[in-house]
Amino acid sequence: DGKIMNLYNIKVMNKTFDKKHISLVLESPRGELEIVGDSLTVPEGDLAHTSFFIRLPKEEITQNKTEAKIKIFADDKLVDEIDTTFLGPVYRKK
Repeated sequence: DGKIMNLYNIKVMNKTFDKKHISLVLESPRGELEIVGDSLTVPEGDLAHTSFFIRLPKEEITQNKTEAKIKIFADDKLVDEIDTTFLGPVYRKK
C-alpha cells in the first residue's frame, strides 16, 4: 500500500481517582496512528500499557530518522505531547 510502519509501546499512569480513556493522535508528520487491540482505558490509580503502529507514506520519509509528534488525550482533554523518532528507509525520487 506504499506505506512504512513502525511499532511503538507506551505506558500510561493514571494518578486520578477516575477511570480515564486515553487516545493518541499523530500530529506530525502526515500519516496514521493505530492502537493495537482494544481502546486504551486506564483504571483509577493504575498503570496500563499497549502498543501502537505509526504508518507513513513513503514520500513522507526523506531521511533514516523522521521526527514524529504524538498528542495524548485523556477523556478528550490534551494531557501531554511526546516526540519520538520514526525509523525507515529513504526513498529517493527517480
